[in-house]
Amino acid sequence: MPDLEIFMLVKILVILVAAYISFEILEHLIMPLIGKIFWKGRRQFTGREGMPGKRGRVREWSGKEGKVEVQSVIWNAVSDVSLSAGDPIVVEEITGLTLKVKPDREPS
Repeated sequence: MPDLEIFMLVKILVILVAAYISFEILEHLIMPLIGKIFWKGRRQFTGREGMPGKRGRVREWSGKEGKVEVQSVIWNAVSDVSLSAGDPIVVEEITGLTLKVKPDREPS
């Protein structure tokens, strides 16, 4: 009888180890590959790569620099043209913590 109990425990242990290994392979190999295939060529929506094209408003401006609000966050900004508080803007690029913006000519 004890041999049968040990055999059952070993069998359960083997099943648990196989399930764990299968889960790890799924989590670390298969899911990332599916993600890469699915997101291939799509635009980045977060981080610095996702900032160009985002719209916002000028909070304060002096000459060619000032502060803008984009996605409820206040940023330092520069522009080639002079802007005024309240003007709609669109982000062209990001350098460090400073956005380069231009006036937003398209209606929101």
